[in-house]
Amino acid sequence: LSARAASPRTPDRASRGVPDRRDDASSGSPTSPVRARTRSPKIRLAANPNAPRAPPERFRLAAMAEEAKGDDVADALDAGAAATEDASKQFANIRMATILSGEKNPRGIPYVAFVESVEETLATTTDGTVEKLIGAMNELHQKMKILEGHKERTKISMKQKIPEIARTLQLVKHLKAKHDADETFKSHYSLSEMLYGRAEVTPDGTVCLWLGANVMVEYPYDEAIDILELSLKNAKTRRDICDADLDMIRDQVITVEVNMARVFNYDVKRRKAEGGKKEIEA
Repeated sequence: LSARAASPRTPDRASRGVPDRRDDASSGSPTSPVRARTRSPKIRLAANPNAPRAPPERFRLAAMAEEAKGDDVADALDAGAAATEDASKQFANIRMATILSGEKNPRGIPYVAFVESVEETLATTTDGTVEKLIGAMNELHQKMKILEGHKERTKISMKQKIPEIARTLQLVKHLKAKHDADETFKSHYSLSEMLYGRAEVTPDGTVCLWLGANVMVEYPYDEAIDILELSLKNAKTRRDICDADLDMIRDQVITVEVNMARVFNYDVKRRKAEGGKKEIEA
């Protein structure tokens, strides 16, 4: 059967004398004990698009911090090498200072002394054994290679940032020119990867720049141009410094490897000579 008969053990509500409240609620009777719930419509106030908006607190704080440190960044750029990180702390715990020449570049990277005589180098060091000398050179070699990889990554990062900053600077200058001429222009903007939309841009005298850490700050055109020019100068300075440091580090790595080879050869000759003496005495 497609339908089941009503069970005599479960009579319906009408047979038991219980009023069906569902019918009252659906009919809208005022005497119904169950009231239908209705949702009040939400009222949304349309914001005036022309009204000035106050920037959030974090944006204003970021802008104040950016303006406050502008002079410091300029001074650092004028100092040249002082604009980048100091690497002298990485070489502060070298066990034997005699393997270094004592000279450093402006970033604190030490120059390696060429070992002309292994015997003299061992004689001028405390507890001068071949094993400790090779251990110190191996430690220096590892630190140089780590620093080389860090400089390589920084150089790649700067090479990627420089074209982006240059394009952004060009765009802001274009906006300023259109704003001064009181003109609008059409542009394509990215909606997602490989998808662009067309819009008509009306310059209003301000532009938003990403400062990093998910913070965007609104600047006038002149201030935005100054910040971008400073960032571009900083990126180019760091790129040039990384190039100079990489050349210097590679030279020091070669010097350390040559020194290690000389120490190894000296130790092999010394052991052979001691073995020959023992055989003669025997």
